[in-house]
Amino acid sequence: MLFYDFLYYLIYRFYSSYNEKGAASTSAGIIGGFQALNVFTIVLVFKLPDAKNVEINKLFVITLCIIFQITTYIRYIYRENHSVDVIEKQWRNKSQSSRKKISTFLLLYGLISIVSAFGLAIYIGSFK
Repeated sequence: MLFYDFLYYLIYRFYSSYNEKGAASTSAGIIGGFQALNVFTIVLVFKLPDAKNVEINKLFVITLCIIFQITTYIRYIYRENHSVDVIEKQWRNKSQSSRKKISTFLLLYGLISIVSAFGLAIYIGSFK
């Protein structure tokens, strides 16, 4: 899961540049949020053909968020093979052009994830 590892590392670097003490846990929370948002978007896409009668179960959304928050927190905070130091070594082994491409791709991923999830939610909500 190198994709999310690099995203975690870049978010961690951003927050730690502001001397944020909880940069590791904040970054893990953001990654979990992105993963939950992606699953939520997929659920909305499948419900799109019947957009007038869509009901989103609040318990499902809360459970989804909690599951992703817990799993990403454990992955990045308690697992040594996904620590910031390990990911940083992998990141530094990439060439400068490769790092720039990956950073651009991850930025696009974040923007598309946010826009698609909220855009679909607003679009489906407009039918009510």
